[in-house]
Amino acid sequence: MVHLREMDYADIEAVSTIRVRGWQAACAGIVPQTYLDAMTVEGDAGQRRQWSSQPERKSRDLVALGDRRPVGWICFGPHRGEILSLERVGEVHALYISPDLIGQGIGRTLLGEAHAQMKGQGFETSALWVLYDNQRARRFYERAGDKADGAAQDDVYDGITLTELRYQRVLLQGPACRFGLTATGQPSTIRSMLDHRGLSGLSGQEQECTRAPRWKRFQAARRQ
Repeated sequence: MVHLREMDYADIEAVSTIRVRGWQAACAGIVPQTYLDAMTVEGDAGQRRQWSSQPERKSRDLVALGDRRPVGWICFGPHRGEILSLERVGEVHALYISPDLIGQGIGRTLLGEAHAQMKGQGFETSALWVLYDNQRARRFYERAGDKADGAAQDDVYDGITLTELRYQRVLLQGPACRFGLTATGQPSTIRSMLDHRGLSGLSGQEQECTRAPRWKRFQAARRQ
């Protein structure tokens, strides 16, 4: 049984270890190995300390504790791209679980709590991005109630272009025009800037490789 609480500054190194090891385990065979090998806990922790000290940050971080140490982490908050509708849209920015604890329900617990908190804050929809080739990640999110909405974007890792799909789920019933969808339910095309870097993916049922910040332009378009 895990306990969830807000992440604090002392958790950063443990969270960075979970994130880097999670990327390397879950994204092997999808992301170029050279990219994964270049990731370090020290580098990630340094960036995370800078981000955590930014007073304008609007995202929230939760950790799952097992045996008194962090074994999982989720970051969520307001959506960081353009929104076509007037509703409030949240986003799951990152979700990581210790690779040796996959399959124990930690990812589902963290995701459920993030959705509950976003709902409590008045967000009507939650969105996230996941690698097109990561079938296990997509199944995990689909079982959790998220659905691909037809938007896609590409990113390049060590010369390899990878495609990601946007998933969303309804948190509160609102207008007929949901995030990224026209009133007829067909995906709409969006061009905007997102503060993202990385990718989404899960190993087994819960391991995640979600995007970390980097400004980039993307074209969200319906896959043919």
